[in-house]
Amino acid sequence: MGTRLPTIIKLKKVCKKPHRVTFYEGAARRTQHFANLIDAKAFAKEHGWEALDRSLAVSAEERLLIGKVRGMADVLHTTTAEIIEAGLNSLRGRRIDAPLLGEAIANYRAASEQNGLRGASLNNLRVFLGFFERKMGASAVLSDISAVHVSTAARERYSNPESVRSYMAVVVAFFRWCAEAERQWADPAWFRRIKLRTMRTDKPKVTIAPPELVADFLYNVPAKYQAGFALQFFAGLRPEEMVAKDSHKQRLCWDAIDFQARTISVSAEVSKQRTPRLIHNCFANLWGWLEAVPEAERTGPVLALNYRNFKRLRRAIADKANCPNPWPRDWPRHSFGTYSFHLFGLETTINNTGHMNEPSTFFSHYKGSTVEAQAQAFSEIYWQQGKCGSGIWYAIKTEQDKARDSARKAQVTAAAD
Repeated sequence: MGTRLPTIIKLKKVCKKPHRVTFYEGAARRTQHFANLIDAKAFAKEHGWEALDRSLAVSAEERLLIGKVRGMADVLHTTTAEIIEAGLNSLRGRRIDAPLLGEAIANYRAASEQNGLRGASLNNLRVFLGFFERKMGASAVLSDISAVHVSTAARERYSNPESVRSYMAVVVAFFRWCAEAERQWADPAWFRRIKLRTMRTDKPKVTIAPPELVADFLYNVPAKYQAGFALQFFAGLRPEEMVAKDSHKQRLCWDAIDFQARTISVSAEVSKQRTPRLIHNCFANLWGWLEAVPEAERTGPVLALNYRNFKRLRRAIADKANCPNPWPRDWPRHSFGTYSFHLFGLETTINNTGHMNEPSTFFSHYKGSTVEAQAQAFSEIYWQQGKCGSGIWYAIKTEQDKARDSARKAQVTAAAD
């Protein structure tokens, strides 16, 4: 009847008997449920399972291919193992000389950028493939890398199921690209079976800042930084668009703000997703916070901080205003999206946030998360003369402060000599 396939253990904690063992009796596929993992392992070993590896699974696509191979084996009066080996030998004979892992990853990233992959996806390639390259070594041979290497690296580096799935998606997509017909750098057999089984978790619901807490936070911000934080709450700017993590990344500057037209232009170089957008019809109270900055000071970046000092400053302000710790994910932006949705509608809000291609997701994300009275109170948080933070300057040290301290230290040293 051909070669018996390995038994697969799939975990499903949502049912009363979470451990399901899938095995084969000849060509027939059977399923058995167990209440605990020990019994599932014992039963699986009886049916040919040698070692538990949750990174291996058989997809529906693979089952169709297995059925075709078995049918061909019956017609040719041979075994499935011989047919698979003959196919692998044919692929090995046609394979093009493959570059080393480091060069292959560089080519893949260059091809992805040329194909117009958005900024967030390119950043994932840099992070996940960069880690895999450091783990395996840039001089590793592609044909020597197996599914075990990929899944083991995922378990060693990431504990969050969402991060594991993101990592696996990027690395497996890279090897599929390597195995395409025009390259044939990698064997397409092993990674088509790789799928790390992790329990799916619901995405955390968005956290909305109450209007009174937003007011307390903004009134505790130092005067020179109030405009930057106001843009995050009342225009939906991301921190990455205000304060760049990388030195080559551009950030929002004062010349992108049109005070007469009441618009804010976020260019593709500034946008986190590399897609330009024009923010208009946003909260009217925003312009009071921006106009409070003297016209002579409206040059350069709106928020003149590096990312590390920005986070330290935000944490110090949040502690003084009794805001949640840790800082909720995308708190200002989610608050802006929610309150804007209730006051200005879906179309204006998805335009200002840059989510024009996914209105249904945005609608389900923010509908029913607040009431219109709260949105109205949010729109009435105005700048007030003299209401700004003080006593938190210890939390940050700007580049100008560092230069001044160095100069003073040099003067003291020179005087001592």
